[in-house]
Amino acid sequence: MGLFDKKFCDVCGEKISLLGNRKVDDGNLCKDCAKKLSPWFSERRHSTIESIKEQLSYREANREVASRFQPTRTIGENYKLFIDDVNRKFTVSRSSNFAEDNPDILDFSQASGIDLKIDENRRELKRTVDGKQVSYNPPKYEYSYTFKATIFVNGNPYFDDMEFSISNGSVSTGEHNMSQGMATSGWSVIRNFATAPGMDKYQRYINIGNEMKEAIEGMRMQGGTQTQGNQYTQMGFNSQDAALVQATENMRRVEELKAIAATGTPEQLQEYLNNQQGFQPQSQPQMNMGGPNQQMQNAAPIPQAPQPETWFCTSCGSQNSGRFCVNCGAPRG
Repeated sequence: MGLFDKKFCDVCGEKISLLGNRKVDDGNLCKDCAKKLSPWFSERRHSTIESIKEQLSYREANREVASRFQPTRTIGENYKLFIDDVNRKFTVSRSSNFAEDNPDILDFSQASGIDLKIDENRRELKRTVDGKQVSYNPPKYEYSYTFKATIFVNGNPYFDDMEFSISNGSVSTGEHNMSQGMATSGWSVIRNFATAPGMDKYQRYINIGNEMKEAIEGMRMQGGTQTQGNQYTQMGFNSQDAALVQATENMRRVEELKAIAATGTPEQLQEYLNNQQGFQPQSQPQMNMGGPNQQMQNAAPIPQAPQPETWFCTSCGSQNSGRFCVNCGAPRG
């Protein structure tokens, strides 16, 4: 087959334009089909036509999810981290037109970490002596910085990280070298550069990066598991009512547990406890079980009816009683 022979897309069957071919391992892909792939996917050249078709099916299913995605929080200015605390979903995109742009919608449980990086560029400043450009002694430099984030993802078959720029281009700080203000875990500015050019923008991107890091770490702490409080919130309860309903539900479980302990076997009691997700029993003294003169050895702990200790979320101000805010999902500070 010649270099300029007509080629057809092995996915959609359409004719491929002269500069529109996107090679895959065992065929050809038109640029329109290639655009439908995940923006975080980087293995197209080494993929098969079959795997490309499978990904496009996933992307169409994702489009339906994206069209219903409604974030409760947005972090960033260039690429943005969009978070739906109610349904425990998140995505990264430059646009909020989710139905059209179809960003990959991920679950909280898929957020495995985040890496923040600041790239430094420097340009030497020179002075003119006798019509020639010569270096200062000692040399002087002009510095600029770009801010990047990489969110690590698990459970997605097509990518395992999302790397994007937090800053919109580079930030110049003149002759002020900011590298001594960088930290390995999160970002910080140690020295006071309040008068440096671009300092406001530099600090703003620092804050955005740290806020993203805090959000991703919050998702990791929650582990993607729907808490009782979040379930009740989705049913229409406010945070106080959700806490009350959750307490009532735990009290019901206490009564069930007492009944099983009074008439059942240790195996039945353990099976009941294993099925109560999110229910944390507290230790109690041994209790009689199965009739007179029978004592349950090493008895399973029996829970007390909870007395929720309320706290106010520093992110949204909601009143809560659990480990995480039932309104925005933030951990108790």
